[in-house]
Amino acid sequence: MADALLPTIDIPLVAEKVKDPIGVFTRTFASSDVHLSGFPDLSHLPREDQDRIHSFMYLETPEDVEEFKMWIRTLPDPNGVLMRWWEHKEMHEWLLPGIIQCLSDMDPDAWHIMEATTNFGEAQHAANNKETGIGMGLVESFIQYEALDTRRAAEIEIMLQSGNLHNPRNEVSHRYASRNARCVTASEKAKHARAEDDEVRAAEQAVADAQAHLKQIRAEKKSNSSGRVSAPPSPEESAYQNQ
Repeated sequence: MADALLPTIDIPLVAEKVKDPIGVFTRTFASSDVHLSGFPDLSHLPREDQDRIHSFMYLETPEDVEEFKMWIRTLPDPNGVLMRWWEHKEMHEWLLPGIIQCLSDMDPDAWHIMEATTNFGEAQHAANNKETGIGMGLVESFIQYEALDTRRAAEIEIMLQSGNLHNPRNEVSHRYASRNARCVTASEKAKHARAEDDEVRAAEQAVADAQAHLKQIRAEKKSNSSGRVSAPPSPEESAYQNQ
């Protein structure tokens, strides 16, 4: 994922402005909507207040954020759940900048091209696991990730100096194009499968209809046979029987 965003990063500018871990987070972290889905129970609040809380991540200016912070503390909160939920957001200095774009130090273009999903992050987990392995203890995992970070830093330095990306088709646009191609392929496969299913169902229905028709014909034939009346004897047969 770092390779995908590397061309958008001004390394000297970042090095000049980022002085602590919080600065790293506010410049690189954007939360997904999945991590914002756990809103507390707001049923005791008017619908307008509920909507305002549910859309707080779209506040447009730092001033709006400060106003929201003061406003949310004035709301009725019988069980304290709402305030605990909000204080969790304020407790971590990097969290609100990762949720609200106007507080983030991330480049706006990078912010807007990142989807509000965990797709990229989950892909990064898989890539890291491939490099470091899984099922490690805490200390061992620190050692493995330190080695991985050292290797990645060296690779990035080489890419910056040479101008050659480790994977030249690993930018965000390439990832989106690949994903869209996979979606189209999956859609076509599903469409083809549905057509085959429809054809099978039509054939099965035709067989069922034919069997039902055959059953009906046999039933009618049996009914006619059991109720058949014998023809009267001919005059010759009657004369013979009377002798």
